[in-house]
This record gives sequence, C-alpha cells and structure tokens, in this order.
Amino acid sequence: MLAAQDLAALNRKVMEHLAETWSDRVAVRKERIDFSQYYDPNIPDFPIEIIPFAQDPEFRDVLGQLDPGALFRFLSATWIAYNERVIFIEDDIVQPYCDILRRNVLPGVDDPTVQQVIVQTRVDEQFHTLMCLEVCNSARERHHLEDYVLPEPLLRRRLEDQLAGASELVDHALIRMAYATVSETTIHDYLKKLSSIMTIQPLNRLHTEMHRRDESSHGMVFLEIARSIYSALDVPLKARFTTYLTKALYDSVEIDMSFWASTLPYLDSRNWSSFIERMQGELGQKRIGREYTGLVRLLDDLGISDEIEFAFG
Repeated sequence: MLAAQDLAALNRKVMEHLAETWSDRVAVRKERIDFSQYYDPNIPDFPIEIIPFAQDPEFRDVLGQLDPGALFRFLSATWIAYNERVIFIEDDIVQPYCDILRRNVLPGVDDPTVQQVIVQTRVDEQFHTLMCLEVCNSARERHHLEDYVLPEPLLRRRLEDQLAGASELVDHALIRMAYATVSETTIHDYLKKLSSIMTIQPLNRLHTEMHRRDESSHGMVFLEIARSIYSALDVPLKARFTTYLTKALYDSVEIDMSFWASTLPYLDSRNWSSFIERMQGELGQKRIGREYTGLVRLLDDLGISDEIEFAFG
C-alpha cells in the first residue's frame, strides 16, 4: 500500500500529463471518419464469433439456412445494439458521475487540473455518443433497420435498484462512482475484439479503435480520481464504497440476454422464446470478459483488495 503523500504526488503527475496531452490523443480532435470511404457492402458489421451463443447447435442451424443478405442484416442489427448500449453507458453511467465530480459532491477532486481533466473527459464521452449515433444511423439506413429498439439494459435496472436503496446524497454519489469506475477502468472484451477483428467492416473497426484509445486514457483518469476520492473519505464511507464497488463489479459482468435476444427476430421470424429461456439458463453462470489490471493495482494501493469479494481474472 502506498503512503498518502505518494498517492497524492502520483495523482498530480498523471493528471497534469493527461490534461496537457488531451488535444493530441483524443478522437474528438481527429479528422472525422468518411463513412463512404470505409464501408464495404460485402463485409459484415459484427463478428458472429463474439455472440455468446454463437456455437449453439440450434443457432448454428438457423445461420446455415440464411442467405448472405439476411445474415448481414442480422449482424448489422447486432452492431446497432452494441453501439446503443455503449451510448447508454456514456449517457447514464459515465456522464452523471462526471456531473457529480464537477459539483464537488465528493471530496478530493477540487484541484484545477483534476477539474480540467474531468471536463475534457465529458467532452470525449459526448463525442463517443455522437460517433455511436452516426454509425448506428449509417447501419440503419443501409440495412433498413429503422424499427430496431434496444431493450432497457439490465445494468440500468441493477444501478437503479442500488440508487433506490440509498437515501443519502453521498451514497448516491458513491454508487455512481462505483459503477462508473468499473465501466471506465476495466476495458471490455468486446471493445478490444471489435477493434482488432479483421473480418468486420473497416469502418466499424476504425470507429471502435478510436473509442478504445480514448477509453484507455479514461481508465487512468478514473483510477486516479477514485484514488483521490477514496483517500479523502472517512472510514464508514470507505466501507460503504467498498460494498458498492463489489456489487458494481458483479452487475457489470452479468450477461444481458435481453440485449442479445433483441436482434434474433432479424435473424428469423420464428418464436425464439424457448431458445432465449434455454440460453438464459446456460449463460447465467458465465460473465463478460474484462481487463482488471489497473483496477486490481488500485485496490492493492488502497489496501482494500481483501475486502472486495470478487474473483478477478
């Protein structure tokens, strides 16, 4: 565990570097993507292999009966669903937490450099929402998917349940801190895979890589902010945050079957109810892959690793 003065010095150095390099590294400062230049109608929008039930025999049987146009339309709907869920994370988890940080509801973030980085991060996240809206609109138009609607994310219900059970403003802030910290410091497997899989649209791969690069920097931002806030909390609040963080970890890796099921009607018009029920049972004990290195290091530095009842890895 690092001494308090070492934590403060590290925080200041990291934040100053992030603030100074913002214009050179973030997507919002780069040249805009030319959709027509990067789009190839003979390449799918989304990789089948990262769908959690991709190897299920019933699902594979349906895939085998599809013509390429129908398959591409289904994968385009899945690409839209993925990006609309990203928008949910940006708008409902990250941005509300940034608002809390800007209003100094929590201690340890009133330094001018920290506030500058928070505002820069808000700009990044707003731009990510715009990026996702644009690629969704492009996919909707190309594949006539204007009627697709993302169901309410399971993570939103989990977060709202936590907020509803807390009566104090500081607890609301700590809950939002927990969910946003997990979201921004543990890079999602899908983000890494979509930015590197060469079998999907070049446009989609480029879009995801731009997002991934920004999120790598955001991971450092949110780790340092969590470090500063936690160090300034009293003992009871530290204990409550640890509880909220544990719950946020479990909720963030839970597979949301409603998300994946929402695009199945674009694959085939059959009744998918029994398939969805079976998948919910089979996937219930599995979880979304994430990269925990930065978060685990933070927990070690703060001396609370043993208090987080979660199997990292």
